[in-house]
Amino acid sequence: MLKRIDFFLLNLLLALFFVACSDDGEKTAGGSTEDSGIVAIKDREVAGVAQKGPFVKGSAVTVYELDGKSLNPTGRIFTTKVSSDKGDYAFQKLNLVSQYAVFEALGYYRNEVTGEISSGMVSLSALVDLTETDSVNINVLTHVENDRVQELVKNGSAFVDAKKKSKTEISSAFGMTPPAAGFENLNVFGNDAGDAELLAVSMMLQSDLKVGELDSRLASVSADIAENGEWNNESVKGEIANWVASANLDSIYSNLNSWGFTEQPLEKSDLYSEFVEKNSSLVSSSSKIESSSSSQIESSSSVETDLNSSSSVANEGDTFVDERDGTVYRYVKIGTQTWMAENLRYASEGSHCYNDDETYCEKYGRLYGYSPYLCPSGWHLPTLEEWAVLFDAVGGKEVAGKALRAVGAWNAAEYPKTADDTDAFGFSSLPAGVYIFGDEGNAGFYLSRSLPEGGLASISDEAVYDVGIIGNQDEIYESNALMTTAISARCLKD
Repeated sequence: MLKRIDFFLLNLLLALFFVACSDDGEKTAGGSTEDSGIVAIKDREVAGVAQKGPFVKGSAVTVYELDGKSLNPTGRIFTTKVSSDKGDYAFQKLNLVSQYAVFEALGYYRNEVTGEISSGMVSLSALVDLTETDSVNINVLTHVENDRVQELVKNGSAFVDAKKKSKTEISSAFGMTPPAAGFENLNVFGNDAGDAELLAVSMMLQSDLKVGELDSRLASVSADIAENGEWNNESVKGEIANWVASANLDSIYSNLNSWGFTEQPLEKSDLYSEFVEKNSSLVSSSSKIESSSSSQIESSSSVETDLNSSSSVANEGDTFVDERDGTVYRYVKIGTQTWMAENLRYASEGSHCYNDDETYCEKYGRLYGYSPYLCPSGWHLPTLEEWAVLFDAVGGKEVAGKALRAVGAWNAAEYPKTADDTDAFGFSSLPAGVYIFGDEGNAGFYLSRSLPEGGLASISDEAVYDVGIIGNQDEIYESNALMTTAISARCLKD
């Protein structure tokens, strides 16, 4: 493994670590300590949908329990999976120390602009009060809202007041009518006016961006609004207005309606034209509303897959089924190779979950000691030479980490470098760490089937080569490890 393994505890939602206080006495999220309104959640069923476009089946949804007085994460998490390609998920008998929680979705999504499965994973979240709802939809508006609510509560607002104020401010920033309920009650495939406006905002934020660029845009917009409730970044507004002015929205909506996710056809919101009109000074003369010169579906799709070479990535969104247990895996073609785009999850004898906690298996896949028989039929553990072919295809071993790390899944608080990751090729490496030894959130290590000459302590039959994709450097780490050391596995197509 690493010549020196650093041990870090995952700093869960560092941005949520604040305490609201005032001169009149200790404050809590619900108000003063004398009337805090903290309510424990008992055996609650909570369901919803995870949507950028819809997160695909198998995406992870995690609940982070928050302390009712400080909104600090308690360290307890609960995990489930998206159960359909519409983004549906559900928790059964959820038990929390307070009504305040963060719901986070992490996975691939169906791009509502192009119709394609995203080339990398995205993370969206929602900060909610479960006394107000049993339905929590996770979307771009709940995600942008989180930072603003945190800022308001930090400055002394009660949680309920912070939610109301942030809803009004964010609605105004995008030109929306504030919905009667919270953003977590909107659905991009719903038929209400608020649902149509959510879909419009989601598509405008997406525009023609790749996943890494979208993640950066969401972070920028969230931070801008969090500061004072206003969206002042004219550069981003101009980019979006120019995209809307040239987009073939009729074609995009026709494609959306062909998915069959709604009983009634989705109606195009007036928000698009209103946004362009409001920001008309930022629209270039070459752009025009509803351009018919080319198909937006074709042009956006080509942008999403146009990487270092036009043939770098193919078959994005394709899947196969592991016949041993029925698990569905995404795969991606990078250069001349076809790789699984997810960590192996097959529960073979002797495999483990990080920290012996099933929630980590849901999030990262399982951890394995060496065996040449781990992969499904038609797939195999790569040799060290085959790993090298992958690294060359994404720009070289020295920079491969940035290109291969999943966006939003790494400990950016500890390793700020990972905040700029692109996952440009859809490989989506995850920081699953090492069984028993640690490094969850900070490093992902992958088995090879190459056996070193001499191995550890010159005992070749007890060692195997592995590769490390780690948070504090973009260069790939190569080492050897005892065959019994349990780490992640990625399979390569025969």
